[in-house]
Amino acid sequence: MKDIQAAEVDRMARSRYTELNKMLEERSAKIQGEMEKAESTRQEADTLLADYRAQLAGARDKAPAACSMRSDRPTRAAARSAAPDAAPADRPCARAA
Repeated sequence: MKDIQAAEVDRMARSRYTELNKMLEERSAKIQGEMEKAESTRQEADTLLADYRAQLAGARDKAPAACSMRSDRPTRAAARSAAPDAAPADRPCARAA
């Protein structure tokens, strides 16, 4: 009788071990896939950030030239006295002057 019980316990333990091992492998594969996706997303974000910074640098390089071409460009003092509460968008070249 004890041999039958021991065999049954052994069979059940192997079955549970197999199920547990399968579950752990599935979880590991899922985590690995998520980590790969996160790395891909991070690389894409780095690329977009580099492109944005390049565009921003280009815009900053072009801004002083655009302001110097304006014939009605206000001086800093005139821009401040004319509209002291104005937002920078209202005075596009005042900062570069």
